[in-house]
Amino acid sequence: MAAAILLSLAFSALAFDDGARSSALYEPESGTFIYENNADDRRLIASTTKIMTALVIIENCGLDEVVTVPKACESVPGTSLYLRGGSKYTVMELLYGLLLESANDAAYALAVHCSGTIGSFAWLMNKRAEAIGMTNTHFENPHGLDGAEHYSTAHDMALLAAEALKNPTFSLIVSTKTAKVMGRTFSNHNKLLWSVDGLIGVKNGYTQAAGRTLVTACKRNGMTLIYVTLSDADDYNDHAAAYDWGFEGRKVFRTAAVGEPCAAIQVVSGDKSHVRVVPTSQTAFLLDEDEEITQEIYLPNFVYAPVAAGDYAGMIVYEKDGAEIYRADLVYETGAKVLWPTRQGIFDKIFGYFSR
Repeated sequence: MAAAILLSLAFSALAFDDGARSSALYEPESGTFIYENNADDRRLIASTTKIMTALVIIENCGLDEVVTVPKACESVPGTSLYLRGGSKYTVMELLYGLLLESANDAAYALAVHCSGTIGSFAWLMNKRAEAIGMTNTHFENPHGLDGAEHYSTAHDMALLAAEALKNPTFSLIVSTKTAKVMGRTFSNHNKLLWSVDGLIGVKNGYTQAAGRTLVTACKRNGMTLIYVTLSDADDYNDHAAAYDWGFEGRKVFRTAAVGEPCAAIQVVSGDKSHVRVVPTSQTAFLLDEDEEITQEIYLPNFVYAPVAAGDYAGMIVYEKDGAEIYRADLVYETGAKVLWPTRQGIFDKIFGYFSR
């Protein structure tokens, strides 16, 4: 029986596997890596580089800014929009070319427009990577063509995708299947958008040295997963299988949101009878389907006015299997002033006199 149990556990642990040299399956709300395969190995990342390129451009340039295409764009190798030097397009138009058609010349034009040189733009990319926590990443160009100092990891690319997807412009573009831009129709190179339920982007890439690279995100039943494969010849099938496996039997528990009222306290002698309280922090946990988290709110039965908005009121504590896993301070959502009685007895008058 013991052997059977061990075998069952081993089979469960190997319920999912892929053919990538490096990969990671990530749930961003809780910050949980569900599956990792050589996830911290540094590798070439090809055009998945353009996730960072797009994020830096969106954060540093206006979408309606006009980009004058540098002459040097005409000689950028690889996938291309065949931009001509001196032609003019908006940042938004070139972002569609960058993320849907994976155009290297669009990456070059946007980088030069933003920073003046490829080197200075790469500096911006690396500063943004540092801010995200991509500790095993270094960029030297905006398009992802192979470079000795151009690399990342599956782990870091998952963090990057999670950060980029917070941006509505980025999310809109990478989830677009086709778009009419610059007088032509662009088609998203990410074919999983047509075949995987809930897929919302993000970016694929290829060079002979890097192999097939793919970063995707998928949302089902209110939960989002991000999956990264680096050097994976069967990446499309692996991504489809990873999401079927990753969503099965899992759920996200979210604590009460910052600023969301979760209880109220009675106010004595105030211009309000009750004041609501709100958490000052929040988090999320990835759980198995049958796991539960309980919460307890600790507040006084009542408070005396005056009450100031934002002052500490109590705490909310979350427990799993009887052990505390998270707590957040509760503060007053609004204030309450002292409401003095309209008629004062003799003792009230004496108290008021000596309180001056």
